[in-house]
Amino acid sequence: MKANIKLSTLIAVILTVSSLSVASVAVAQVDTSAKSNIQYKQHSRIHSPQHRFMRMFKSVDLTDEQQQQMQLLIQQHKADRNSQSASKQQYSDTKAAISQLMQADHFDQAQAEQLLQQRQVQQQQRQLQRLKLQYDLLQVLTPEQRQQLAKAKKQAQHKRVKHKQTRNTHNA
Repeated sequence: MKANIKLSTLIAVILTVSSLSVASVAVAQVDTSAKSNIQYKQHSRIHSPQHRFMRMFKSVDLTDEQQQQMQLLIQQHKADRNSQSASKQQYSDTKAAISQLMQADHFDQAQAEQLLQQRQVQQQQRQLQRLKLQYDLLQVLTPEQRQQLAKAKKQAQHKRVKHKQTRNTHNA
């Protein structure tokens, strides 16, 4: 009887330990995928053209007033962009319409051209807003700072070209 209780206790302990180890592996896999998704978003944000542009300003010695002006301009740009929920809705409507077009029994070229034209207009508006922000940020700089920025841009471009060439020679 005592051996039977020890055996059942041993089995219960083994089952508990094994279920905990399986659960921890499952949690680790979920955590890893969530972490990799966050890392991807951070990586894509770091290598975006906008982020590169903002990093370029770090090569210029800005006064506190200039930094505040730039932060204010960026905040205004973000507020304008976030307040344009109509354009976000138009973009998602266009995306849904393109998806429906792809699911249709026949291809409607006229509708496809119209949807692509709408999307181009939306992209052009976003690019125009980004250019306006960049222009406004450049206007905060003094002529000497603009020269420093131009020099830093040229160096960064040279570095990117050199890196690309190095990468291509290693892949060939």
